[in-house]
Amino acid sequence: MASCPTSPGPARPGASRTLPARLGLTAIVLALLGVSLASAVFSSAAFTSNTTRNPGNTFTAGHLVFANSKAGQAVINVQDLVPGGSSTGDLTLTNSGDVAATATMSIQSISDTPSSPALSAALQLKVEDTTAGTTLYSGALTSVGTLNLGSFSAGQSRSYRLTVTFPTGAAVGGLQGATTTVTLRFQGATP
Repeated sequence: MASCPTSPGPARPGASRTLPARLGLTAIVLALLGVSLASAVFSSAAFTSNTTRNPGNTFTAGHLVFANSKAGQAVINVQDLVPGGSSTGDLTLTNSGDVAATATMSIQSISDTPSSPALSAALQLKVEDTTAGTTLYSGALTSVGTLNLGSFSAGQSRSYRLTVTFPTGAAVGGLQGATTTVTLRFQGATP
């Protein structure tokens, strides 16, 4: 009698499955695992937007230019200064640039003839901001250091008065006929 293939019936507890059933189950598990790996590798859950551009960004440096109404000239030029006497000179600074700035004044050089006793050591200097009505410095000419003249917006002008005094108490015989030449330096800088 020939045997006919029959489908396997329900698995009995403790009975092992047949080889074809195991291979089919393994193939299904491997196929599902492959699909899971492929979607993890080839898909991304991130969203992206379209790209936009902002062309034509331009940057230009500003100009800082200070005009000095007495540029290249003496602010004060006095002859025959005597003890107790004084002399004044005025100048105007203008920020001709297009950026805000601060201005300073300092003494770049002092030359005394004779060098001892030095007339510069006897003289007093007063610097006033006549635009604001304030005194910025009052003391020894040789001690002025770097003096802050204030802030200037673009196009702003300010006027200053410098006064040199020869105090009576500073008079000594060796200063008769003495000369002091001072070079003032005015400078602007951006804050």
